Amino acid sequence: MTHISDQEFREGALSRDKFVVRFDSETTRQSVADAAKAKHMSMNAFLLQAIDEKLARGVRIDRLLDVVEFKL
Repeated sequence: MTHISDQEFREGALSRDKFVVRFDSETTRQSVADAAKAKHMSMNAFLLQAIDEKLARGVRIDRLLDVVEFKL
């Protein structure tokens, strides 16, 4: 594993795209915070993982629909 300095990490983080999440309620925000904490993750990492999983699920559903259509 390559070690990077704190400064290199901060500079890399500053160059990445950013997105603001507006939670619909404090309850939703707290649910995300609690789930992230339970997995020992930051809220940011938790949300990125959730997005990746949602996108992958969409691809799997599309493939399943292709198979079903082929069988019909």
